[in-house]
Amino acid sequence: MYLHWPRTVFFLVTQSLCIATIGLAAWALADGVHKEHEASKSGLKLDISDIVGAGGAVTAAAGLSSLLCLGMLGYTLFHPRRKEETLFSVRVKEALFGVVLIVLFATLVPATVFAATRGGKVTAPGVPQAVVDGLVKASGMKLAYNTQRPVLSYVIVGWIAFLSTLISLVLVSLSARHVLKHGYSYDRKGSTTDEEPRRSSTVVEKEGTTIGSRLHEREESGSESAGRVEATV
Repeated sequence: MYLHWPRTVFFLVTQSLCIATIGLAAWALADGVHKEHEASKSGLKLDISDIVGAGGAVTAAAGLSSLLCLGMLGYTLFHPRRKEETLFSVRVKEALFGVVLIVLFATLVPATVFAATRGGKVTAPGVPQAVVDGLVKASGMKLAYNTQRPVLSYVIVGWIAFLSTLISLVLVSLSARHVLKHGYSYDRKGSTTDEEPRRSSTVVEKEGTTIGSRLHEREESGSESAGRVEATV
């Protein structure tokens, strides 16, 4: 099958990257919850709701991409190769990957912006914010998200998963449109797919037509000879 192994490899790679993104986002969430708990012990409140929400959205998008690649992997490995591709099936595959890519992009962009430009906010009831900021600065507490390894990890791996999903879309589109246009090609081992039966049937039809035309010509020539003999008699 056209691009069979490249598609299989990239489906596996994309699925692995998406699972890694989900795991790293869960790590970032657990780390944030731990820091909130530690801050509450001192009577402080740590607000990291923006990056937590962005991480949840990235997790959902990565989950969709992982499920899609799992479905396409099963389709590639177990789908009967002799079934014809149609324009509708090609467009469905491209549309599914397109939707997942849009969702991934729409969730990764805010997460990237938050990770690069924002940080957690510490407040304390009844204490002026200037005093709280001074205490945080004096304690050396790092609130910027770009200093948090879990946050940076899931954002970076998420973008790699996005690129892998994009490559998977290109491979799926090329393979489906190739089959739609040319049919399935020969396997390397010499076994044939849909294209060979199609060619064989065409050859048989041509040979049958040729034999039939020759028989018809012989019948006509025989009739003419018989007519000449009768005329001579």
